[in-house]
Amino acid sequence: MNLFLNIVGLEKTTPTNTAIVVSTTPIFTMIMAAVFIKEPLTFKKALGVAIGLCGALILILSKEQGFVVPVNNSLGIVICMLGTIS
Repeated sequence: MNLFLNIVGLEKTTPTNTAIVVSTTPIFTMIMAAVFIKEPLTFKKALGVAIGLCGALILILSKEQGFVVPVNNSLGIVICMLGTIS
């Protein structure tokens, strides 16, 4: 499921945006561990997740760096996120 959704998402967005979204896999893993297996979420972990998510969003949405997200790329990013979560 992971690879299938990432390939489908890659077809609908840029390789750069896909790589940035896929790099958030450890963040989603830690969040799901906290929710499903009650892994303790410390302040340091929460701060790290917040910084990681902000960094990924800045890279994806930043016009200054050339990572513009037109409407047609948004679906690809969402599909890649679903692949990352799966």
